[in-house]
Amino acid sequence: MNSAVRRVAAVGARRAKLSLGTAKTTSRNYATVTAAPGDSVEDFVGKAEARQVETRIDLTLDQEFDARAKELLPTREAYENIADPQLGDYPAVSISNQRLPARGWWDQQARRNFGDPVPEYDEVLSMWGPDIAPVTPQTALYHFSLAVLGFVGAGAFIKYALTPDQIAVRREYPYSGLVTELGGPEENKAREADMEGDE
Repeated sequence: MNSAVRRVAAVGARRAKLSLGTAKTTSRNYATVTAAPGDSVEDFVGKAEARQVETRIDLTLDQEFDARAKELLPTREAYENIADPQLGDYPAVSISNQRLPARGWWDQQARRNFGDPVPEYDEVLSMWGPDIAPVTPQTALYHFSLAVLGFVGAGAFIKYALTPDQIAVRREYPYSGLVTELGGPEENKAREADMEGDE
């Protein structure tokens, strides 16, 4: 089923009325039956007829949507990054002071020289802004994975390689642990107190 019919069919509980932009303005009522992604036009019409919904689907439906695409399906336009006209020729600094070398500045702590213009985003790009990660996220994830594997490997090595074996063999009894002699766990369960006998 084409996408234009599916868009009209997904309107839901109300009829979608499209006023055509022609000399003779008309209004068409389309079905409110929701079409599945794999339905064909015949399946869609069959569903609409089963619900006794008036449907009129023609081959020009895609053409109508194409002609009125901007009105029916507005899209977000992409705008270029326009410079702020109020800044004029003021320098646009886009690098953090944390990436600058530590020595050779008039203000060593802020890494600025006397008379340097303050950038628009100085609170973010100054030395007091958010810390810049020294490595990329991929490298940080790699280092974290190495640390986790190191801890897991060290724990496994301590458990299986450094733990000494037992100096004696565990005590074992014949006949499945003296079941024949002692009667087994079922015979040695604590008996419930006979409340009626005590009275």
